[in-house]
Amino acid sequence: MSVVATLAWVDATEPNEEEVNDAASSLAVVPEAFDDPRSVSLTLDRTQSEPIRASAAGIITSFDCTTGGSWTSGTAPLAIDGTPRLLLYTEVPLWRDLFGGERGADVDALQRSLSSLGFATDTTGVFDFATREALSDLYASVGVERLGQLNRELVMWAPSPEIGIASCTAGLGLTVPQGAPVLERPPILTVVRLSSVPEGLVPGGRIVQFGTVTAPVTDDGQILDPTVLDKIRSDPAVTATAASAEPIPLGATYRLAEPIEVVAVPPSSLTNIAGSAACITSGGESFTVEILASLLGSTLVRPTGADLPEEVDVPGNAQVPCG
Repeated sequence: MSVVATLAWVDATEPNEEEVNDAASSLAVVPEAFDDPRSVSLTLDRTQSEPIRASAAGIITSFDCTTGGSWTSGTAPLAIDGTPRLLLYTEVPLWRDLFGGERGADVDALQRSLSSLGFATDTTGVFDFATREALSDLYASVGVERLGQLNRELVMWAPSPEIGIASCTAGLGLTVPQGAPVLERPPILTVVRLSSVPEGLVPGGRIVQFGTVTAPVTDDGQILDPTVLDKIRSDPAVTATAASAEPIPLGATYRLAEPIEVVAVPPSSLTNIAGSAACITSGGESFTVEILASLLGSTLVRPTGADLPEEVDVPGNAQVPCG
């Protein structure tokens, strides 16, 4: 939360007339932190996801699909003609059958996927004996006959370890051709951005606070960090609108990442105002300040020269030269 200076009038016990005048024209100010909070609207940009497709033609004999649910890499949520079909995430799509000795980026990706699922294999880039054994163990874990080769008809490629389900486009007992969509995935959150960047911001790096998520923002108002996007994607306010392919505006707070020190003074204490520049006076001296904002009848300022005094004149003494 942002806080502003606490204001307190100087008090005196049994003052004489001169002291009354001095007390009435002096105001104590206390420096406080200020992070220039602004209410903003965030727009969530999404792109339509590719569906998950049947790896073989035939009759669907098992189909574990529920709208709003998910499929996980390393499982077999679908069977065609009585044979379970393995869902497998790899960084590179599995574009060919592998029998033994093949090399390439797809083999690297397969080895990393097997290792992440707990089936020990080294990333050698070669479809070697150890990789064939690990793949056979994975097949067996989902009810597929042990087979020391990659048969693309047995494997549905997944672009991420977990696949959200926006809708089920196939069904038990249906006949499907190879490559037919069996489920639609929710749109992918690609970037979160400020619908518009507020004007008159205090210079400095900024963050956005949305729900439980706090994120750094680029100068043009975008959140690009994949880790942060994952957190935003799981926020209840976002998941409630996950099926929408249109930009979704959501409320957030846009604030300085590092609060600055300010004081709150009455507007009448300012002299020689020129844009955001002004002066305050105290005890016959002037102090240059930058006007930052107005809040609850006070003006928030910070020094641009010497440190500010503990008390300011109210009203400011315009006879004292500014600066």
